[in-house]
Amino acid sequence: MDLKLRQAKRATVTTIAGLAFGWGAPVFAELGLGGKPELYPVVREGKWGYIDHAGELAIQPQFEAAASFSEGFGSVKQNGKWGYTDASGKLVIMPQYDGAAEFHDSLARVYHREGLGGKYGYINREGQLAIGYEYPDAGDFCGGLARVRIDGKWGFIDPSGKVVIAPQFEDAANFGDGLARVKSGGDWSGKYGYIDTKGKVKINPRFAHCGDFNEGMAPVEIDGKWGFIDKEGKTAIEPEFDGAEGFSDAHARVKVGGKYGFINPAGKLVINAIYDDARQFCGGLAAVRQNGKWGYINHAGQLVIDSRFAEAGDFDHEVAQVRVGVLGGKYGWMTSPGAFCGNPRPSGAPGSATGPTRPGARPDADGNGGPNAC
Repeated sequence: MDLKLRQAKRATVTTIAGLAFGWGAPVFAELGLGGKPELYPVVREGKWGYIDHAGELAIQPQFEAAASFSEGFGSVKQNGKWGYTDASGKLVIMPQYDGAAEFHDSLARVYHREGLGGKYGYINREGQLAIGYEYPDAGDFCGGLARVRIDGKWGFIDPSGKVVIAPQFEDAANFGDGLARVKSGGDWSGKYGYIDTKGKVKINPRFAHCGDFNEGMAPVEIDGKWGFIDKEGKTAIEPEFDGAEGFSDAHARVKVGGKYGFINPAGKLVINAIYDDARQFCGGLAAVRQNGKWGYINHAGQLVIDSRFAEAGDFDHEVAQVRVGVLGGKYGWMTSPGAFCGNPRPSGAPGSATGPTRPGARPDADGNGGPNAC
């Protein structure tokens, strides 16, 4: 499609409670190979297209559904099947899949339905099946490895499809900071530990619950309280919190007495636990909820975007998705404090290649949630 359409037609917006909303969709855009924000999926009169960062129509609504761009491709649905479009709106990989995830490391996880189940495989940027439909469950490539389930156990493959870490774990997450969280010892009685990219156990399985490494630390639960360990498995922040999430922007969300706040890498509570809910910091801002509404705070704990949203996602490259309204609600893209683009979309309608999502959610290629985002 000729990108002159960007100048030819601008997204119609509707003002709701003083906020301009356009054709919103509960999925997030990614960066392209050039490092620039790409396109954002939107719906109009039941058809999906894309707008750009300025809110201008870039790809005319024509698809049954559409999902985020990644590495220059957006997954779209036509005639009940998923394929990929480029930024001009041209179908570069024809719709033929029952599910299609984002590209990571130049490979995309695709789903082929077989009877009551199905299998995952991976395609390259030319649409060729690089790794066959072999896995009943799988994750995206991240740092050159993808987690896959073989005969009921999880292991890891490389981009050639070669098994480089033997399937031996009851559960496995993507690698973060060079370590992956894995579960050993049984589905019910097993514990989590961490392995490196060679499959070597770096931190012995001893945690019933824990998170992924980020910024050099991982949240872990010890005797009912949450703290943090370093990459050697040593306690970095004493377990004293009722809940904890990994570090992002040098801040970690923690739960204290039913409320949420944020600590710094030294374990000091730098933003008091006064929020009913909170999301991680991203791009210098974190979504927080008080009295049933979401707003955004900065690193100083100052409320810089008023609490007025029913839902709020992370800022990603200066763009966040929010929802207003309680019954049904309407989504919009917020490109900067107080600036929006996109059109109201009923909450809960399909909005991605993998099923309904909400701000911040990233489901698997068949609609099942999981730690698959790289």
